[in-house]
Amino acid sequence: MIYQFADFTYDLKQRQLFHGQQVLELTRKNHALLGHLLAHPKRLISRDELIDHVWDGRVVTNNTIDQCILKLRKTLNQAVPGEYIESVYGQGIRFLPTIHTAETVDGVAANQSGYPVFWVGLAAACLGLLIMWLIDRSGDELPATNPNPALDVISQSSIQASRQTNQWLVTGLRGYLVYQLNQQAAITVNSVDLQADNPQRHDLLFTVQTADPQALQLALQVQAPAANPDQAAQYQIKAQLTVSDLGLAAEDFQSHQITELSAQLVSWVQQQLGFEQTETSPVSDVFTSDEFALQSHFRAQHAQATGDSEQALKFLDAALEQDPEFKMAWYEKAVALRRQADTRKALAVLNALQTNDPFLAYRVALVKAQCLDSLGDFSAAEIAYGQALQWARANGRDRQVAAVLISQAILWRKTGQFIAAEQALQQAMAVTDANTQPQLYGTIMNTYAKLAREMHQPELAIDKAQAAIKAFQQSGDLRYQMQAKTVLASILRQRNQWTQAEQLVKESLFHAEQLQHRRGISDNRTKLARLYQQTGRFRLAHDQWQQVLAMNAELELYGNTADAYVWLLRLHFAENNLAQADIDLKMLRQLALEHPRAEIQNLLHEAEFLLALKLADVATASTHLRQLAIIEHELTEVYAGDLAAAQGKHEAAELHFLAALDQLEPTGRLDQMAMVLNRLNALYLVHQPDKLAANLHRTAATQPFIYPLQKYQAMAAAATGKHIEALSLMEELKLKAGDYWQYPDQLLIDQWREAIKLAPVNTD
Repeated sequence: MIYQFADFTYDLKQRQLFHGQQVLELTRKNHALLGHLLAHPKRLISRDELIDHVWDGRVVTNNTIDQCILKLRKTLNQAVPGEYIESVYGQGIRFLPTIHTAETVDGVAANQSGYPVFWVGLAAACLGLLIMWLIDRSGDELPATNPNPALDVISQSSIQASRQTNQWLVTGLRGYLVYQLNQQAAITVNSVDLQADNPQRHDLLFTVQTADPQALQLALQVQAPAANPDQAAQYQIKAQLTVSDLGLAAEDFQSHQITELSAQLVSWVQQQLGFEQTETSPVSDVFTSDEFALQSHFRAQHAQATGDSEQALKFLDAALEQDPEFKMAWYEKAVALRRQADTRKALAVLNALQTNDPFLAYRVALVKAQCLDSLGDFSAAEIAYGQALQWARANGRDRQVAAVLISQAILWRKTGQFIAAEQALQQAMAVTDANTQPQLYGTIMNTYAKLAREMHQPELAIDKAQAAIKAFQQSGDLRYQMQAKTVLASILRQRNQWTQAEQLVKESLFHAEQLQHRRGISDNRTKLARLYQQTGRFRLAHDQWQQVLAMNAELELYGNTADAYVWLLRLHFAENNLAQADIDLKMLRQLALEHPRAEIQNLLHEAEFLLALKLADVATASTHLRQLAIIEHELTEVYAGDLAAAQGKHEAAELHFLAALDQLEPTGRLDQMAMVLNRLNALYLVHQPDKLAANLHRTAATQPFIYPLQKYQAMAAAATGKHIEALSLMEELKLKAGDYWQYPDQLLIDQWREAIKLAPVNTD
């Protein structure tokens, strides 16, 4: 059997995966996994089914299955980036591409019609090249909805793969037309499902909904000159308007210049749709009449759409060198700078940008507010958000209203105004259609997931994160899918679901690296470092933290850097490396001096307390604990219990730990609850053994990492004379604890093994 999907061909009989003429290397299990997925496309496949058909019923861990899936994903993505295997949390996986098949006879493929597989493959490959992308021009807000209730315009774009010479032209032309037509009626850009078996393809497809229930469609086929055009080469556009599959009007346009071609097309569309010609074209104030500058801008839009903000900046600089008054290029440069985490420079560009065009002014106000928000100037950000929202509401643009409300919700979430944030998201949902606007709906759900997480509603947070992933899958936006998966990973980590969280983070990191999205790389490496550290893989954690520190310094993410130093401090304590812990604390002190922000100062107090506690410096620890109490640090009660235990005040320590549990219970933070319960286990082992069994049971219910819970379970068994049970638990722990395993743990094993040898033999 020969399978064709996307740009791949898989020969099941020969067990070979081809990308073009290249044979891709797969492991034996990856062959088995891919074969089963190809045999059951688009069907949800459970882990039990994978065990039965891929591992032949053998008992394997979830991590083994996850690593096999991840490796297959990576192989496919290294050849052609895309979404191939969907993970459905708690249920299984689904193979997404459309598949074409042909039988093989003695190693030679043929389809049922008798055509050789070459032609089948060629047809499938051609279809695979027509990959649909939803292009979000600015990355910060989406095109607007209709200011006129009688007219709603929906744009659906289908852009060919990167090897096609006209992709940059299609991408840029789409943005240009969206902006031009927005002067008459707003355009909402929605994703559509990829229909690889549809023989009718258009580079651009606009569906225009008027008061008439029948929808108009504007189809554009775009062709650019060859890479080395001769004098006769021209840009060409075939345009056709239809209603209910009946042609209304058609026109062919061609020109040596994009500026002339675009003007012809816009004028024709306005005439056919009955729009009045505007006296002042937005080209004069927002775009440019310079051919080279506009072409560079189009190429920048394509780079921006594929996540390459660095390349976009190069094209935008070329455009601005040719036309320094090209205002849309200045705006796009600010967006690209913000994506590169150069927020201050982006803000400087926006402050200098003046325009009489109200739609561009709205966009500038929104991105300016987002920059101010990122810099912590929340008051100024609220004012700018208010200006953007006022314009969007005054012009009846629901999509823009939703974009501002989402951004406001993000700000209010940061500042702890959870009720206001939730109300803003609910208002955004009220003006958003989940079916026709999946990209916007996914953004709302992703923001809601973060809010629910901080409001200590983990189940709601997981539900919203899953809804966001589903919406972004519907929209076809892989970049935002990865962002939603990162959010879900953070929630799962707090629920002690390590394996699933790690898989999601690795997927997101891999995608961020492909796009060279530096902020995304830094954020995902941070999450991966925490996961490694919490699950006893210290060497891997160190590697990630060092890369995080380097990237954060480059991106000037000083708060994130301070947080990384606190995590490293804990890591060095677990390794008993006090010398390195002291060095990291000194680095954090220097950072706090250079950047005296409240968040960094608070992290410094926490780090100072942790080191003082480790050194048994009660006075210093008490001083910093008081500071943590003043700022209402979430672990104040836990740290108070630690300090009391260090002073031998066992009853006081227990009361603090129990109070901490009371605070944590409503939050659903199982990771923090397990941490406190393990502190109580250590306390009860020595001072109140009668409470130990119940507390061990309660700890196990949080499903924590195996260390140190199983150590306490083993010690409890040994205390009651069950040395074989204790030894068995410790031997298992030794295999699974990773770098948490310490020399004293081995001593326990040796001690209990000796106790078993010396135990009297029962001769009855």
